[in-house]
Amino acid sequence: MSTAFSLERPSVEFPNLLSRLLLRRGFNKQFIVPGSVPRPMRWFLTFVERCLLHVDTRGIEVRKPIFLLGLHRSGTTMLQDLLCSLPAIGYITNRMSNHPSHVCAVEAVANWLRLDVRGERFLRDGVQLSGSSPNEGVPFWQRWLGEDPYDFRYVERRIEDFSPERREAIVNDIRKILWCFWPRGGRFFSKNPCLLPYARLLSQLFPDARFLHILRAPRRTAHSMVKLYRMVQQQLEWIRANGGHGMYDERPYMPFPRLPRLAEYVEQYGPDDIRTTARLWRDGVALMDEVKNQLPSFLEVRYEDILADPPKSFQRILDFCELDVSVKQPEFSMRLSQVGKLPTQSRDDSSGVVEEICGDVMHQHGYPGLPVA
Repeated sequence: MSTAFSLERPSVEFPNLLSRLLLRRGFNKQFIVPGSVPRPMRWFLTFVERCLLHVDTRGIEVRKPIFLLGLHRSGTTMLQDLLCSLPAIGYITNRMSNHPSHVCAVEAVANWLRLDVRGERFLRDGVQLSGSSPNEGVPFWQRWLGEDPYDFRYVERRIEDFSPERREAIVNDIRKILWCFWPRGGRFFSKNPCLLPYARLLSQLFPDARFLHILRAPRRTAHSMVKLYRMVQQQLEWIRANGGHGMYDERPYMPFPRLPRLAEYVEQYGPDDIRTTARLWRDGVALMDEVKNQLPSFLEVRYEDILADPPKSFQRILDFCELDVSVKQPEFSMRLSQVGKLPTQSRDDSSGVVEEICGDVMHQHGYPGLPVA
């Protein structure tokens, strides 16, 4: 499907001229999966990591990691940004996601040279990004899980598929991520909607993990996922027209989690159809209902409940994650005060379609049919 796209780029702020020269092009080409890294940059970062940094992760434990699961557009970014503002949390940054093989070097170089950039992400939803902002880490998880980036069919992954060496390699990568936040940021946090089908596997890889599941009313989520798909394709089309991506120049990119029937829905209805995204909501929430009792530690929260009472909701989340917030952490308090109010819901022509598809599952989670406006 061809999409019209605009050449207008978001406004960007840089702390210095060097940041503008080195980072502007990359920020304009931001994407869920970063494009190819130039070979000279890879050589330079390899030199820094091997010869200048003395990365010693032997004293770092991956203890009680926190995984935030939920479909796209369910409030995952809001919750991620709040939790990652706590100094106890270590996470994959945007810089790390751009250079997954050199996480320590890229963070060190950015700090040495004061390299950074800040602006709205390409989804045009008001969310501001910088180099140090938390990232979903898609390149990491594609490598760790052995996911074919071009195949959006569901592939069952079992703990038996992961040798001790492969599991240790994953843990070592996470130790390097935590090294960049050490000694304060000792709790690894990861938010990635595409991990939703692998909750059981994650619990086996990390038996002491904490699992947060956030869900949002299906009609709003389904509509927003349609918009997400179209914005992702628009950005990819712009990138291809302005130098290319490197990985997705010829093949399509599917942003949705590889739920068991994703390929079937895409073939039957198309990827940007409300009937597809509503079914993904139903299947994703039903899957979490099926596996939640098999997870070592699980908490489910609704986006609407968080917006209705942010302090109470976040205190519940913090208690579950065993995280403390003190008066010395003003960034968390500032972000919490900015959590918005729940918008008024109105009924449209597709509401009945979503309710018919999601039916029993939405009622089980306290989402009755929407009243006529």
